[in-house]
Amino acid sequence: MKTKFVMKYFIVSLLLIGSVFIFAACEHLQPTVVNNPPQAPAFTDVQKIFTANCAFSGCHGAQNTQPAAKPQNLSAGSAYAAIVNVAAAQRPALSRVKSNDAANSYLVRKLEGGPDIASGRMPLGGSLTAAQIQTIKDWIADGAKNN
Repeated sequence: MKTKFVMKYFIVSLLLIGSVFIFAACEHLQPTVVNNPPQAPAFTDVQKIFTANCAFSGCHGAQNTQPAAKPQNLSAGSAYAAIVNVAAAQRPALSRVKSNDAANSYLVRKLEGGPDIASGRMPLGGSLTAAQIQTIKDWIADGAKNN
């Protein structure tokens, strides 16, 4: 009887010790973290910037003062068609927004005060934050999609 008790005690002890080693061995395992690449901004993000900083009367709103042939209305519902792959009125050799090419998009040059801009940096009387300009540049670099 004493042998059976010792044997059961020995087996239970081995199982407990084995369990401790198994849990200790698994402790270093970490769950796999999947880092999704950041999403490119959507046009809706760009439109929010235009609406807050550009799309009002006297500037680039529905009642803007741009030439009727090439208005640059940055109001919601009009902005995309007015800027993407449309020749810049001040520099017709450049597109206002050239898909996939922020550096050669006249809009970016106007926002950053870049080379060959006419009549000054935009927006007049203010400026966008670096993050806002980067949002626009990232959207252009991703193809200037209407999403």
